[in-house]
Amino acid sequence: MWHEALDDLGDIDDKTRECILNLIGLEFNARELSASGRLTSGLPKPVIPIPYATNININGFKSLFGSRKPLWSKNDFSFLIGIDSLIAEMTQELIRLYEKYKDTQEKYPFHGDPLWKSIPLYKGGQKVSTYADHVPNTIRFIEDVVPGATIREVVLSTLEPGGHIEPHLDYVYPMLTLHLPILCSDDGLSGLRIGEEIFSWKTGEIAIIDTTFQHESWNYSKCTRVNLMFDFWPQDLSQSAKAFFIEVYSRQMLRHLK
Repeated sequence: MWHEALDDLGDIDDKTRECILNLIGLEFNARELSASGRLTSGLPKPVIPIPYATNININGFKSLFGSRKPLWSKNDFSFLIGIDSLIAEMTQELIRLYEKYKDTQEKYPFHGDPLWKSIPLYKGGQKVSTYADHVPNTIRFIEDVVPGATIREVVLSTLEPGGHIEPHLDYVYPMLTLHLPILCSDDGLSGLRIGEEIFSWKTGEIAIIDTTFQHESWNYSKCTRVNLMFDFWPQDLSQSAKAFFIEVYSRQMLRHLK
């Protein structure tokens, strides 16, 4: 079924096809490795997925999925125009959520710095009601405003003072990542590099990035940086491509974020 969906994607370049085929192979292998098999092989839980985007290059994911650039403006997306009052309401309720649960956060599961932690609102397309029920305006935003925002995960991503997320590339998927800083130092000491672009976090200022470009993030301020973070569909992505990647996301994220 996945190979048929891949054929429906059309004329993609050879490197992209190779990366996606490797991803499919990983998913099939993980499914065939039963729980008992994992125990006998000494693996207490499924293996963390391999970031296949590292097989491409620092210049991003180039394919039929449309134009790619490291840093986008919210003005590039019509659904983000005229939402300033909603963003203000979201910011206040997300700050309250963070203050309530900041002492029970867990280390972010995929990349490395122990100072990078998160509070999940969605995991693998499933709402985490314990947290999501506290932020109705945010849930309305991600469910009704932004296309595809609930497919993978929606988190409050926190990076404590001194934290540095090392340079890396994310998976081959053609999604963009939206960051909304709700708590940060506005002194320029907390920011992000994506490709050759540098972005300093400012409270309430949305940043949209393509994480198939090499990127890193840091917080050298004295304050914890807290962002709302989630992926969403580019506007030019075909329905067949969406169907294919929804299947990939649902399998991968539910397996690794339980």
